[in-house]
Amino acid sequence: MLRILRVFIENKDINNTKELIEHRNNDSKYHRYSSTTNESTMSALAKTLEPLMKRAARTYQGVLATELNKMGLRAEDLMSRDEPEVNEALELASPDVVEGRYRRLKRASDLAFKQKELQDYAPDMILDPMKKEISADVDKIMKRDLEFDLLNNHKKG
Repeated sequence: MLRILRVFIENKDINNTKELIEHRNNDSKYHRYSSTTNESTMSALAKTLEPLMKRAARTYQGVLATELNKMGLRAEDLMSRDEPEVNEALELASPDVVEGRYRRLKRASDLAFKQKELQDYAPDMILDPMKKEISADVDKIMKRDLEFDLLNNHKKG
């Protein structure tokens, strides 16, 4: 489900999202929607809600950034290494990126245990909670996997 929402939010491409949902829900059987009325309705709905979603996204990012700054984390640090795409992106990332992520997570765990905030220890520290180091790689890996699934659909059932 995370993959579907991420593709929809980042690409804003409803047709590809519908195809992905159908692809995932039908046990890797690729189906296109035949009804153009559903597509036009969804497209109009998406265009209508886009300004509202942008405002909500900005508000959410502000709240998230505040909470991440309390522990000295980045948004990417919340991505689970158990996801195959994230794990592969971390394997391909530079050692400095992986080490920085590890240290931020360890520091956040320590601060949570002590029930303290990072600003108690380092008030002058400049933080960038929305900095992206591996997101582009994760997106490329997800698109690659989706393309692989779509191109090799004929081999399944």
